[in-house]
Amino acid sequence: MNEKINNGINWVEKTLQIVEKYKCFTILKAIGLILVIALLIAFLSNPTYVFEKYDEWREKQHTEKLTHRLQHNEKIHILTERLLFQSNADRVLLLELHNGVSNNSGLPFAKCTATYEALQEYSFRLFLLRGLLQSLEYQAKHLLKLLF
Repeated sequence: MNEKINNGINWVEKTLQIVEKYKCFTILKAIGLILVIALLIAFLSNPTYVFEKYDEWREKQHTEKLTHRLQHNEKIHILTERLLFQSNADRVLLLELHNGVSNNSGLPFAKCTATYEALQEYSFRLFLLRGLLQSLEYQAKHLLKLLF
């Protein structure tokens, strides 16, 4: 057991002697410094290149996400219609949570958006009728205030 430990220590000592003799870390530092300087010069000579590449990357990411969403859009509509039929409901809404603008303390406001909706046919007619009746009710109240 002691022999294995001594062999390991001897190996580490030999490695450190070789590194010190040939200055390996100094060479690696010099290569790294040369790379950093080369990248800095390349950036300073054409700073828009980095920004253009970043914009291309962002647009590619956006396009991929949009095509992914469009591919699944029809499946989601089919599933909402199926859920509407199976649950015998008047309406099915699919709400998506997303982060909105953050407040002064940095906490984001959680918002949700109704991105998909399925309605029964008669329910949609009642929805339009209710809107019309609410409009008439408002107009009647406004007219009564003007008259009296």
